[in-house]
Amino acid sequence: MSRGSPGVTGVVATHDIDEILALGADCVLYTPRACDIDEVCTLLSSGVNVVSTRGEFHRAPSMDPVVRKRAEEACARGGTSVRSTGSSPGFITEALPLALTSIQRRLDALTIDEFADLSPRPRLRPA
Repeated sequence: MSRGSPGVTGVVATHDIDEILALGADCVLYTPRACDIDEVCTLLSSGVNVVSTRGEFHRAPSMDPVVRKRAEEACARGGTSVRSTGSSPGFITEALPLALTSIQRRLDALTIDEFADLSPRPRLRPA
């Protein structure tokens, strides 16, 4: 195939958990619209590390305690880990500033503020 034409890329993507497990992968990118903790724990328990954009894994202390315990136990069984990256890591803090500053003749300061609605997340209680 010539470059840029549709066809085989050599990159395999699937959402079928059985196909993923059959691959014997060391790591998977987990980016579903809704998190399925059963799937995540199955992957982790089987020895597959998980990198995810899912917000559920951003801060372990703010996770639902039951979900956190399940994930930690799955990691222990599989000798694995979860890496949470955020929805578009590097875009706001790295890519966008470069693009915006490239069209300026003069730049005296650059301030970046990123906001997210975290109101639905459980709050940490003081120990």
